[in-house]
Amino acid sequence: MILEGEAFFRVTPDASHPFVVSGNDVRIKVLGTSFNVNTREDKNMVSVVLSTGKVSLYFKKNEAEHLILNPGEKALIHLDKKSMQKSANSDPNYNAWMTRSVTFNNTNLKEVIATLEKVYQTKIILSNGVSDDCTLTATFNQQSFEEVMQVIGMTLDLQITSKDNITTIDGACN
Repeated sequence: MILEGEAFFRVTPDASHPFVVSGNDVRIKVLGTSFNVNTREDKNMVSVVLSTGKVSLYFKKNEAEHLILNPGEKALIHLDKKSMQKSANSDPNYNAWMTRSVTFNNTNLKEVIATLEKVYQTKIILSNGVSDDCTLTATFNQQSFEEVMQVIGMTLDLQITSKDNITTIDGACN
């Protein structure tokens, strides 16, 4: 399978028919698992986050030099450098675009906005008056965009306005 963009896979192991995802020059050989692949955010990078099972990552025509991911791990693959870095996945919202379950724990408002833009496929503008120190701790589980923005506005004492599919956040955080 060739992937451009982002997808979440849940694959049952079948040794006689290996499942391999191709994203740019990277190959992800599935060993029975569920995982997220993102080729969209940076043209020179692919990210893989493993939820369950195991995957083997390698570059096309170089399966001998592979990287194995275990549950809870993330790999950043740098296409231009032909390198892979493995680390613990620290992003609880890596598949929020699919689940619409979002968790923020003392998260900077700019990061909150970036996550919400991805989850709800919308544009959010943070006005210049909103402090960079503004943070949010909240969990949203499959709530509508309007409900999420209403909670953020009330929690942080911000004004939320929407016009022409663009949401603007203004005010001073409390």
